[in-house]
Amino acid sequence: MRWAMKLLLRFAMIVSLVAALLVIVASLLFLHRGGRLFIVSSPSMGRALPVGSLVVTAPGSKITSGEIIAFRPPTQPGTVFTHRVVSGNAAEGWKTRGDLNSSNDPWSIRPRDVVGVVKMDLSYVGWLLRSIPYLIVGAVLATGLYLTLKRHHRHLSVVVGITVAVSLYVYVFHPLVDATVMTSVTKGGVTRTALVNWGILAAKFSVNGGVAKVIQPGTVGAVTGAALSHGSTFVHAMACLPPWQWVILVALWLWPMGILMMREAPRAKHSYSRLPPARNISLSN
Repeated sequence: MRWAMKLLLRFAMIVSLVAALLVIVASLLFLHRGGRLFIVSSPSMGRALPVGSLVVTAPGSKITSGEIIAFRPPTQPGTVFTHRVVSGNAAEGWKTRGDLNSSNDPWSIRPRDVVGVVKMDLSYVGWLLRSIPYLIVGAVLATGLYLTLKRHHRHLSVVVGITVAVSLYVYVFHPLVDATVMTSVTKGGVTRTALVNWGILAAKFSVNGGVAKVIQPGTVGAVTGAALSHGSTFVHAMACLPPWQWVILVALWLWPMGILMMREAPRAKHSYSRLPPARNISLSN
């Protein structure tokens, strides 16, 4: 049985290495032929391309209205935008617009500006790719603590490393709940604000203490509140989840405490007792 497990493990390792090599070769060929990968960081495309999506583009010989393209605007050649084509052609240039924008982009896109046509998008996968540097930092911190702490406290390294990495990542990028103010108009002592929720979770948003409204990810919603004397607008957000998702979220919050309460199993203590000396026993009929 043991030899079968070893054989299965070797086979799994070989398959994994071959698969990794094939992925690397395919990726290099894809990039060599003009393919590109982008992470969406703007909510302008709404649900079509949510913030944090991984976008895969490839060169397109013919671009038609309705397609989503990645391009570098003539006025901002160092920035890549991913918007939908609304009109135009290769000779006159294409007009583009984000799905949530009310007007076209202020430029005409020429063939030389086009990076590629969007062929595939993977929602929220970009958030995972962005987290890799922070996970590496957490792993390095955990390893350092593991080598420094005493044996009975080494489980703390896992908690500290993962907690620091996740907390830092959430603090920097706000992947769960966040919004962008599109317009804010004050009239008659009431402020009406249009928000686009670009977080992963649905959330309740309120402005200046007004009535909260649920806005789904990748959509726009309008909320109202009292106008403040200094003209500022304060937006409050709170995740809106069904009970079973709250249970999962609370469990994720509490699991580090569970690890901290765990204790390593003590080493088994062996006790030895002195046996009495052997005696000869005679058997008689």
